[in-house]
This record gives sequence, structure tokens and C-alpha cells, in this order.
Amino acid sequence: MNQKQMAISPTYQQGSLPNGEKSLAWIKKALLSVLEGASTGHLILRENGIRIAEFGQPGDALQAEINVIDSRCYTKALIGGDAAAGEAFVDGWWTTPDITMVTRFFFAQSRHDGCVGGAFWLAFKAHFLVPTIKTVKY
Repeated sequence: MNQKQMAISPTYQQGSLPNGEKSLAWIKKALLSVLEGASTGHLILRENGIRIAEFGQPGDALQAEINVIDSRCYTKALIGGDAAAGEAFVDGWWTTPDITMVTRFFFAQSRHDGCVGGAFWLAFKAHFLVPTIKTVKY
């Protein structure tokens, strides 16, 4: 065949990539699993005011909270990293009582890993996206 063929990880075989709610569930699960590795600070994640998860150390002085208003922010953050997550905040897709604490929380995660800036998101993409595409044939 002259068409491009792509082998996808066993979770999603060619032609059966999830869409709609299944895609959102996968993206959300991937993002949450990365946040589970938070080593410093404490983040509370809410969706429309309902607490859905907590990450990091509850007794830490660094306390942050995010309230997701629009679930599109998960996809935007996954694809675009920290800059896109910031755009989603400006667009009103998520809120926080203290944006400085949220910024400090994510910066603290990247610093702890010996990195700065968007390295937290690069690590996420390397862990979840690169292994997903096994081979590409032309």
C-alpha cells in the first residue's frame, strides 16, 4: 500500500482510536497519572466545584487549587503544555483562587526533577505520547 500506516500502542489499535467521551477519559487519566508524581506542594483538583483528586503532600506549605469548568482544558493542556494551560485559564476553562500558588506548584515539580519551565510537560509527553506511536511506515 502507498498509504501511510501507523501502528498504535495495544490500547488503541489503528482504526479504533477513541473519540468523544472515551478520548476525554483517556486524556484526563493520563494527566492525572502525571500529577500523581507530584513530590512537593499540594494540589486539589475540582470539576465544577466538586473535589475529584488531590496530589502531593497535604501538609506542605505550598497549597494550590484548580477548578475545571470546561473539560476541553485537559486536551488543551495535554497538547500545548503549560502555555496552553495558561490560555485555558484566560479563556475561563478553569479557575483558581490563587494563580500564583498554581504556578508555584507546577514550577516546584519541574525544579524537583532538576528541570525548569515546561520540562514537566515535556516529561509527560515523553512518557505518554512518544511510546504510543510504535512505528510509522510510508
